[in-house]
Amino acid sequence: IVVLLVTVCIAAAGQAQSKLEQNFAELAEDIFNNLQSYYPVRATEKGIHTYDYELTDYSSKAVNGEIKKLRGFEKRLLKYKGTNLSESSRINYILLKSEVDIALHDLHSQKWYQKNPYLYVSEATACI
Repeated sequence: IVVLLVTVCIAAAGQAQSKLEQNFAELAEDIFNNLQSYYPVRATEKGIHTYDYELTDYSSKAVNGEIKKLRGFEKRLLKYKGTNLSESSRINYILLKSEVDIALHDLHSQKWYQKNPYLYVSEATACI
């Protein structure tokens, strides 16, 4: 009976770990897809051709919407801080967190899209 109980506990822990990894992978995909769709020129430059011939929308409405999404991702990522993710997922966590932090800094704090007139020229020439 003890062996059966230990086996059940190990299986339950494995399922919980598997569910944690699966949920994190889904969040990572959501973040990745969001950043690629919001920054289509960057996606094309990275070899992702889903958004070819699209440009980033830097209107106030679009930027505010993206900031809201990024803050939501930030909260969702926080739930995984200190969890027992696999090594590769922990690395992905760090990378995703930094991507979200950078995008939030650029759009909300620095507002570089309002200050850099070359941005629009750069995007237009890079998407060709």
